Amino acid sequence: MNKIKIAKNSVFFTLSAIIFVGSSFPLHAVTIQQNKQSDSSELERRCVWQGLRRKCPGGASFIWDRFRRRKVPGGSRGENNEKKTCTVTPGRLANIDNREVTTSKVWGDRAFFLWQGSWSQIEVINVRSGEVMWSQTLNPEQRSILYGEEGKSLQPDRAYEWRLVPAGTSQLQDIPWISFRMMREDERNRIAVELAVIESGRALVEIEGETAEDTAIARSEYFANQELWSDALRELYSVENPSEELRDTIEQIEEHDFCSSAAPVQSSVIR
Repeated sequence: MNKIKIAKNSVFFTLSAIIFVGSSFPLHAVTIQQNKQSDSSELERRCVWQGLRRKCPGGASFIWDRFRRRKVPGGSRGENNEKKTCTVTPGRLANIDNREVTTSKVWGDRAFFLWQGSWSQIEVINVRSGEVMWSQTLNPEQRSILYGEEGKSLQPDRAYEWRLVPAGTSQLQDIPWISFRMMREDERNRIAVELAVIESGRALVEIEGETAEDTAIARSEYFANQELWSDALRELYSVENPSEELRDTIEQIEEHDFCSSAAPVQSSVIR
């Protein structure tokens, strides 16, 4: 009983601090915003809020089931190139169920990149200035990477582009760039508040055997419901010593073909 009382007091002070810091936001900012474009059920969204992953459909398999329904619009980029590029995220993805194209926004200050095929280098540039923000040599077997700490800081509400470079290429001008945008500061703050509320709710429920992986999956589910796939995948890949279920999910993601036979998409986009 005392344990529950202490947990409730802890959550009360946490939420008080959150509301004080976010006092510039309307009150509803602390309420989890349901994504109208989400194809998850009301039960799944409620599970994310309550933090009851073990008692609800969800978890890594839920994220995989949603993510596999996305395709790179138009298939592989660079159709005229000898080596086609399949960059999965960050970037806009087509939902093959309703044919709408999702946002290319990134919440975290270090974008997570996922691709298919073997490449020797990744580059990120500032769209406005053309400045190279970050460049990294890749292992041919590598399929993902987190934006490096040695790179120049990615600023809120700025547009960036990234590309993958094959080994031995001499015609860099033919390699396509894929655009993404960092969120505005107010959007990032709102999501930070919502994530804090979710994590406080999980602490209040006091799930037996709660692990760092469970928390990462709950955060990933939240980002998946917002169609923020770079952030959702960053959470999954950040888990040290992942469970067999999570390892299987990551393997399924990396082996899935996101770039061929993409269905035609509507011209309107979700920004």
